[in-house]
Amino acid sequence: SGCLGGEREGEMGESKVLDQRDEKPPMVQVEVLRSMRDVAREEWDSLITMMDSPFIEHEWLACLEDSNTVSPSTGWYPFHLAIREAPDNEGNKGKLIGAVPMYAKTHSMGEFVFDHSWADAAYYQLGIEYYPKLVAAVPFTPATGKRILTDPDADRLAIVRTASLVSQQLAKANNFSSVHFLFCPEDEATETQLTGYVTRKTVQNHFTNLNPNTGEKFTDFNEYIMSLKPNRRKALRRERKKIYEEEGIHLEVYVGDKVTDEVLDTAYKLYETTCDKYSFQAQYLNKEFFQMLHKGDFRQYLVIVLAKRGNNTIAGTFNIQKGETLFGRYWGCFEEVPYLYFETCYYKLIEHVIENSMSRMEAGAGSSGGGKLLRGFDASITRSSHFILNPSLRAAVEQFVFAESLSIEDQKEALNDKFGAFKSSGPSLPPESESPPSSQNL
Repeated sequence: SGCLGGEREGEMGESKVLDQRDEKPPMVQVEVLRSMRDVAREEWDSLITMMDSPFIEHEWLACLEDSNTVSPSTGWYPFHLAIREAPDNEGNKGKLIGAVPMYAKTHSMGEFVFDHSWADAAYYQLGIEYYPKLVAAVPFTPATGKRILTDPDADRLAIVRTASLVSQQLAKANNFSSVHFLFCPEDEATETQLTGYVTRKTVQNHFTNLNPNTGEKFTDFNEYIMSLKPNRRKALRRERKKIYEEEGIHLEVYVGDKVTDEVLDTAYKLYETTCDKYSFQAQYLNKEFFQMLHKGDFRQYLVIVLAKRGNNTIAGTFNIQKGETLFGRYWGCFEEVPYLYFETCYYKLIEHVIENSMSRMEAGAGSSGGGKLLRGFDASITRSSHFILNPSLRAAVEQFVFAESLSIEDQKEALNDKFGAFKSSGPSLPPESESPPSSQNL
């Protein structure tokens, strides 16, 4: 493709500065950044609040690049957008009022919004290349969060509109096939749709710390247990008895500064076990990435759960928490123990959320049939926005997304009705097979 091979080896295209006028002044300036190190951390993070996703923070994104987890060699070319107020009279850069973590990509791996069939249709049916494409996302992280960051005092919708239009311009200028905003919030999906994007919905499982019978947060884990359907309470107690009494296993939770070098090293080795165990499960992250996070301020967000028999660790999870939300990320084990997956990935983390009066937990994109739903998670809608340049491919994608969307809401309701764990939701079902899912994401 003509966009390959910029001024520096391994780059894609040339950095561009674009002027974008909205219907109203002032003019803003949009710059393409080739690295997170091209923008000051303080500037980038000034667009983020404590209620925003931790994965869009400068440190997380910079560590991905600094560890070469995200790089041209892995098919991720940084193409971040910096949206600034117009320069002053002396030519100094204006204030950063918007930003987008964005990448030019030569494949679709590590995205968790699956468009491989679109790529096949483009190549085999239309004879056009689908790659490279432009993706606004957090690599390897299927968690909803802002993709278009905005200054709290700025007109958010105007900046979202600007970012969506500039992304289209960049795609056209660099011969990219398409633009994709993955796992974006509803306001971004709605606004980008007005500029020609199509919204695609998918389903994930989220736990909400809210007793459905009282409308208040659970006061403790026992209240959570008592809110479950009788057969689910019985299953939970049976599973925990197996872990704690019969197997003699105990679980320890390490948060922030309690995560030592040894704990982090163990968590990484556990992550590797799942990648090694399942041939289709790519190992996207390396040890350097884990170590960089641990050495920086991001350490405060780390939550690592280790399951031990005596002093020997046999399983664990690597998680992130910020504000009101806990994000379950990676699971691994050195020894297979029945029910240990569910205790380590779900029950212990739900207990942590309740004890810390947090609002919710997102367990990632991993699937375990009804495993999460049977333990108090709900099927929830996630959104992505897509702009396809080729008219024929765009029409095909729009038709595909429309047909898919007809079933998504029904699918969500059907899952919640069939597998809902709480007394007030759905019929009571017998416990399902207790085999853990073959996925590194929880």
